[in-house]
Amino acid sequence: EEAAPAVEEAAPAVEEAAPAVGIICSFTNDIAGEEAVVGLRKGDTFWAQLHAQTGGYALNSFEVRLVDNSDVCRFVPEPPDDDDDDDESEGQGRARMLPLADAAYTGKVTAEMNGDYHVEVANRWQVPVEEQMKTKRGKKKKSKRPKPEYFVKYTRLVRLVPLNAELAFIGRMQLVFVDGGECLSSALITAFYHGNGGVEFIPPIKANHPIQVLGNNLTRIPHDHDEV
Repeated sequence: EEAAPAVEEAAPAVEEAAPAVGIICSFTNDIAGEEAVVGLRKGDTFWAQLHAQTGGYALNSFEVRLVDNSDVCRFVPEPPDDDDDDDESEGQGRARMLPLADAAYTGKVTAEMNGDYHVEVANRWQVPVEEQMKTKRGKKKKSKRPKPEYFVKYTRLVRLVPLNAELAFIGRMQLVFVDGGECLSSALITAFYHGNGGVEFIPPIKANHPIQVLGNNLTRIPHDHDEV
């Protein structure tokens, strides 16, 4: 099975909105990143495409931390190894219907991993309750147990050939649509390194620098049987 083609050029809307240095995320119906999301039906899959501006530096490694609003969208779990399903009949990765992923799912998620980096990992984790409690204000009263929170870390470390290009494609993740609203409630860069295996951030990026998210407010297309 052939890997999906990397996006050579970003869409014009992404080019116009891209930061001088950093990562921009956009949503597309297709895996190749050619058809921007306009509207979705419940259960439609789509892709979060990541592009980077490296400011003239050679990108060696990156990591992003994304929090999905599970009432709007959810990251798609990585399919089992024996899943022989392919998307040729769906137009090379166009949106298709999937059962909704569990909002409390933790584990591997579907993401671009093609061997360009020595380390490639994408997992959804639950924020430890202790960590959530630390962020609560007011310690005089006993706080209620907070609602569970989850995040995805997509990590690609030590690129075989460091990447120095303007608005370069660096990765993608698959999501499934639930309902209209803001898909990602948080999107941060946790690593954006240059050099040959080094851990120095490409300036002026620092840990937890925000990712620019394009088209984050998703619209639901009603089914014929939906009530008006």
